[in-house]
Amino acid sequence: MKRFLSDLCFFLLIFLAMLGGAFFSTGCATVAPGEDKIAVRAQQALKAADTVYVAAMKVYFALPAQSLTAAEVKVFEAVRTGYDGAYKALDTGLTAYKAHKQADIFAEQKALSDLLNQIVGLVAKYGGPALEPVPPPAPAPARPTSRWGTYRFPAEVYA
Repeated sequence: MKRFLSDLCFFLLIFLAMLGGAFFSTGCATVAPGEDKIAVRAQQALKAADTVYVAAMKVYFALPAQSLTAAEVKVFEAVRTGYDGAYKALDTGLTAYKAHKQADIFAEQKALSDLLNQIVGLVAKYGGPALEPVPPPAPAPARPTSRWGTYRFPAEVYA
């Protein structure tokens, strides 16, 4: 009887560990079923962009100007002057996308992520926090094709 109980406890423990692992392994980066991947990725990009921009500006204004090379100053200045427009463009595009599902926010998100991802390495180089890069845009859904590789019906192909 003791062996049976020890085996039962062992399998119960394994089951609870798997259940707990499934519960705690779901992160914020996953997309829930039914959620729009494009909108979720854009929201993640906006949140990450805030973090990267604040950290970059803290590092930039804390450093003496002589410690940066001309190329690094150019990168920091490009981020400082271009962030607000890129952020607002993506935020406005995301609002329009949520309302109509027709707005194309791929270009706006790519512009924001390209602008800020060039500075992530510089922030770490000069003693800033380790930052995650701004996520790239979600790929646009592919247009459906038929098995013949065309959008036309077979009757139109052979006509």
